[in-house]
Order: sequence, then C-alpha cells, then structure tokens
Amino acid sequence: MLTAVARSLSVLADAARRAGAMLLVFFAALTAGAGWYAATALRVDTDTSAMLDETLDFQVRAKALRAAFPEIKTDVAVVLRAPTMDEADAFAGALAARADANDAAFDGAFAAAADPFFRTNGLLYLETDELETRLTQMSKASGLVETLVRAPTAGQLFATLAENDALAERSKLGRDTLQSIYAELAGVIEASNRGDTRPFSWMGAIAGETGGDKPFMRTVQIAPRLDYSRLQPAKPALTALRAEIETLKAQNPRVEAYITGDPALRADELASVADGIEISFLISFLSVGALLFICFRSLPLTLVTLASLVISIVLTAAFAAFFVGKLNLVSVAFTVLMVGLGIDYAVHLLLHAQERRAEGLEAAAALRAATDDVGAGLLLACATTALGFLAFVPTAFDGIAQLGLIAGAGVVIALFVSLTFIPAAIGVFGVKARAGAVRRAGVDRFAQA
Repeated sequence: MLTAVARSLSVLADAARRAGAMLLVFFAALTAGAGWYAATALRVDTDTSAMLDETLDFQVRAKALRAAFPEIKTDVAVVLRAPTMDEADAFAGALAARADANDAAFDGAFAAAADPFFRTNGLLYLETDELETRLTQMSKASGLVETLVRAPTAGQLFATLAENDALAERSKLGRDTLQSIYAELAGVIEASNRGDTRPFSWMGAIAGETGGDKPFMRTVQIAPRLDYSRLQPAKPALTALRAEIETLKAQNPRVEAYITGDPALRADELASVADGIEISFLISFLSVGALLFICFRSLPLTLVTLASLVISIVLTAAFAAFFVGKLNLVSVAFTVLMVGLGIDYAVHLLLHAQERRAEGLEAAAALRAATDDVGAGLLLACATTALGFLAFVPTAFDGIAQLGLIAGAGVVIALFVSLTFIPAAIGVFGVKARAGAVRRAGVDRFAQA
C-alpha cells in the first residue's frame, strides 16, 4: 500500500513539474487572493474570556451581564488625578465637552463632576452628617465670597485676608478654614515664584480639602465609536481621545490622565501580541533562511523553500479566516508555529532530490526518485501531526481548539504546497547537486560506528 501511495505522490509531483511556469503563476495568483481575503476577513479577538467555551455556566452569566450593561464592554474610562479639586473638575468637564463635540470619534461622554444635574443636586447624594458639614462650611464662607463678588480683584482679596481676626469673627469662617485659604494662597505664590502655573482652588480651600499629597480623582466615561471593519476597532477613537487629552494637558499640565476600559485594554493587548508575533516571526523566518542556505548551499533552493513557506502560511491564514473568522490571543501564534511545521516537507524533498542529482540523475528523474523515497513517509508524518493538532479541537478551551484546527489544516496545506509548488519550481529553475552531497556515505558510516 505504501508503494502505491508513493507512486501516486510521485505522479502528482511529476505532473506539477511538467506544469512548471503555469502552476507557478497559479500559485502566485492564489497566494495574492488568499492574502487579500485573510487581510480583510481575519479578525483578532483580544477578549481573554472568548478563549473559553461560551456555553460554560460562568460564561453564560457573564454574557447576560454584558447584555444588561453593554457599556461594560464598549465604554472607555479616563481616570484623572489632580492636586486640586478645581483642576480635576475643570479638566473632566472640558474633556467631556470636547468628546461630545467630536461625533466622528465618540458617541458621547459623561463626567459626573461636570454634569449639570449633579452640579445642581449633587449635595443631596451625601450622607446627612457630611451634608451638614458642607453646608456649615459654605455658610461660614458666605461673607468672604460676597466681598469678592463685589470686587473680584487680588487687591480686594489681600485686603480682606489682612483683616484676619475681624474676618474670622465677621464671616464666621473659623480659624481652620482661614488656615486652608492661607495654605492654598501660599502654594499659588510659591508656584508663581518657581515659574509654574497653579490655579487657586476655591472649592478645596473652603471645604478644607487642600494641602497634603492626596490627589483628587475624577473619571470621565466616554463611548468610543468602534469601527469593526478594522483589525483594531477602537484605534481611531483612542487616537482621537489621546489627542484631546494632550491638548487639554497643555493647558492643565498638573493633571494626569489615564485611559482604561475594555476597548483600551483590548487595543493594548492586541498591539502587544502583534509586536510579539512580528518580532518572533521575523527572527524565526530569518533563522530558518540562514539554516536552509547552510543546508542546501544553494540560494535558489533556499528562496524556493522560503517561498513555499510563505505560500503555506498565507493559505493557512485564509483557511483560518474562512473557517474560524476570529483568532484569539493563543491561536494568533499559528504564524510562528507554521514557520517550523510548514518547511519540514520541503526540506526532506529537496535534500533527497539533491542527493539523487549527485548520483547523476537528471532533474526530472531526481524529483521522481526523491518523491518515491520520502513521499509515503511525508504523508504519514503529515497525517500523524495533523491528527495530533486536531485532538485539541474538542476541548472547552477555545484558544487551544482554534490553534489545533488551524495548525492541523496548515500541516496538510504545507504538504500539498511541497508536493506541487516545489516540483513546479524545479521544472522551471532546475535543481543542482549539493556541494558535498557525495560524502553522504561517510556521514552514514560515522553515524553507524
């Protein structure tokens, strides 16, 4: 049976060799089409929860939660840190307003600190004791505020504060509140002497929440406009959001802004994975190319083998796009995996063809003999390797299941390319005996010693 299989593969390889240039053109067109399809249809889902079977109990509950609160998966949160309450509130309000105005990148924004409803009714959400404290502080500050409303100038401020004891008695500010105002004013003056800009925090001073190292925190919830036609749907919105933040930071340099939320985390994860895959693939590809040149001692055969590898990877990517659609953070590694898996068959076939050429056979005869020598073994190796990967498919871990399906199909694709594309390339470019191939017998004797 193995003899019949070997002969069938030999017939296939010989037919591909005779097709020659026509088959190479076909592979070029097929690879271009498959590459375009994979580039436009293949997606990467960076949601780590998607790597597990969605029928699992906790996945079903998580899906119901996301359906009830879709903003959990779609909104971005900007966390603001500022040394004063006023700066944090002003930055939050300005960012929300700019996001609301940018309809091309955002569907809306919400900042509780700047929302008209909460600015009007926010005190009603405080606990009774805290509300009484705030009202007392505001009542004590009314005299100072009224004075500054009539003459809102620096001279009036200093003149009023100069009446320290009288002011405390008349406005009922109290010593603690006055000390907060003095501390805030001193901070503004010191910053001015250093050449820095620091606004006076009236809200913090009156509320007694100034000084110390504790920053004031605010959050702005933004709904990005997601473009699912892109590999990174949130990238345009996140780019626009970072630009808006940088513009506001130029006016408020003391405010720190941090972007988080599911779309932002996914974008960062995808960028990290993409960078890692690109570097790994590049290193693997160049290393394999160097080893192939050492192996074949022939630049044409090295290039032919690398071309077969690229074809195998592109066709496998098209298979993944059609049958899987979305890769995850595990299955996306198939490109690096294919660098090793997709080149084995080509190496075996070409090394045997070189050996036969060294024995004096013509290129066509050497190819037939090489296919007879290793064809059945390559088919058996392909079947066992593919079955090994396909054994991952039934698992509830979708990340591994996808990788098993794609890698299993990739092994079969790589064997098909090796038995068709490489013979066609040999038919066009030929194959020469490897320098030193005649010393094979000496190597065998050394191995058997």
